Amino acid sequence: MPIPVRKIFWSLLAVSALLAAGHLWVTLAPPVSPTGFRYDALISAFDMENEANLPNWFSIVLLFSIALAGMVIYRLRSGVKWRFFWLIFAGIFLLLSLEEAARLREVLFHTFFIQSIAAVYVPAGLALLALFGGYLLIIERYNRPLQRWLISGLVIFVIGGLGGVLTLDIVALKEWLEMFGAILVLCGCLGEVNRLTRR
Repeated sequence: MPIPVRKIFWSLLAVSALLAAGHLWVTLAPPVSPTGFRYDALISAFDMENEANLPNWFSIVLLFSIALAGMVIYRLRSGVKWRFFWLIFAGIFLLLSLEEAARLREVLFHTFFIQSIAAVYVPAGLALLALFGGYLLIIERYNRPLQRWLISGLVIFVIGGLGGVLTLDIVALKEWLEMFGAILVLCGCLGEVNRLTRR
């Protein structure tokens, strides 16, 4: 039975939109209601600037799911010349999920100057785009669905990831862009799993 990629896409997109709406609500709402109820727990659960909450958990699960899908593609492509790319792909997204869980960016942001973070994340993001884009445009040049899903997702993900470095002040937008990019990449991988299992 094929994976219902479009249903997964719309479901994950709806969850990410709800999380962004929750962030906007808790940042615009006063910390105490007119009846005296404090919103502290809700604010910590939905505020995308905080870590160890629902949006952060959702992002970690998305990135880890991409790593798993990359490993499945690697296994399904046994005997193919460029198979190792998917192992590298899976490893990078596994590291990204661990980085999100360990809050490495935030530690660097609060420990070092913004220029030092830009010196790490801007070249790394551009190098990943070049690596993945080169593979998808050259090696997978006939696989248009995979190209569309992954290239658009990676570009959006990198723009969202570099939002803090590029002083994109709308927190909900940059975090949501990361989520949306990851959703596109995941759905592209799931579509590729469908294609490989149909062969």
